[in-house]
Amino acid sequence: MNDNHQNTLPPELTSLIFTFATHHSHSPNSGSLVPLSISHVSRHWRAIALSTGSLWTSITISPPSNPALISTYLTRSSPYPIDLTYTTTTTTTTATHTNAYRHQPQPHPTESKHDIHIGSIFALIAPHLVRLQSFHVASTLFQDLPNLTSLQLYGHRLNKISEILLSLGAPALEDLVIAPIVPNDLVGLLRATQSSPSSPSPSSSSPPSTSTPPHSHFPALQNLTLAPAHSSALTVLRAASACFPGVKRLAFANVYVDGFRDVFVDCGSECGCGCGCGCRCLSDTESGSEPEFEFEFESEFEHSSNSKLEKGERPDPHQHQHQHQHHQHSKQKQKQKQKPKPFPFPDLRTLSLRHVGAIQGR
Repeated sequence: MNDNHQNTLPPELTSLIFTFATHHSHSPNSGSLVPLSISHVSRHWRAIALSTGSLWTSITISPPSNPALISTYLTRSSPYPIDLTYTTTTTTTTATHTNAYRHQPQPHPTESKHDIHIGSIFALIAPHLVRLQSFHVASTLFQDLPNLTSLQLYGHRLNKISEILLSLGAPALEDLVIAPIVPNDLVGLLRATQSSPSSPSPSSSSPPSTSTPPHSHFPALQNLTLAPAHSSALTVLRAASACFPGVKRLAFANVYVDGFRDVFVDCGSECGCGCGCGCRCLSDTESGSEPEFEFEFESEFEHSSNSKLEKGERPDPHQHQHQHQHHQHSKQKQKQKQKPKPFPFPDLRTLSLRHVGAIQGR
């Protein structure tokens, strides 16, 4: 097509055609390259493309993306809302762009090239986040995270926690924080756990095992911190127990102790702390204006003779003897009553109730 034929269409109509071709592409990734191709056809088309900001609003980030190209799209799309897509590339695509990145400084052996790439890209995007209209992340992006040991999810209020957790491949994850959390957040993860052939049947009358089931999505998880969005969100506890059965340390943020005891265990028995769980209170201390309550849970089959307070305090021997006698008395009363319901988190040893600000500063 020569320049004479190109100039027969009004610039406004040409701009609409360009926009339609860009945002109605069959492949989202190739669609984001349409405006770049158009701008290299002729001077006339380039002038129209550069003056059409809406043409550059679809931006795909796919390592190893070119930061300069992303910056160009961000500049040319202003002030229109932008749509970001972050996805991974195939080996073929990555190999194609390898030569273009050979001149760049290589990261330190202890650093990840992927981490450095993400950091530089989001540094470019940060000033333009006010224009962000949609953000799509490929579900395969986080499927292989063998070294991830700690994950903190803050501010997710769209009931997408299960989708996020199910997309993770993190067998070494040890520490998980979800703040806030609502009752429906773990529904999807619970269904996936219960549908596994290796998961115990919900109707099984056998007592819960103290070992982590083979199908646990996070077999190494031991520390779990939850911040219920409201009082009724405490009902998520049972689902959390089924999803994360190997947890040994559980922390709840912004929960009143009395209300927590009412929901945490409903076994109809009595114990030393009055919550009906057969636990032994370790400390009830003040930390400034924010109280922290610590409990240690004793297993009926395994007792520790040298358990200590988390804060390094030595328990009073007389008080310990009194608590032990009271605990034995409570167990005798339990035998005369109906068999209690299974206790959540069979491996749990430490329970913490604290202010939400404390977990964000960890």
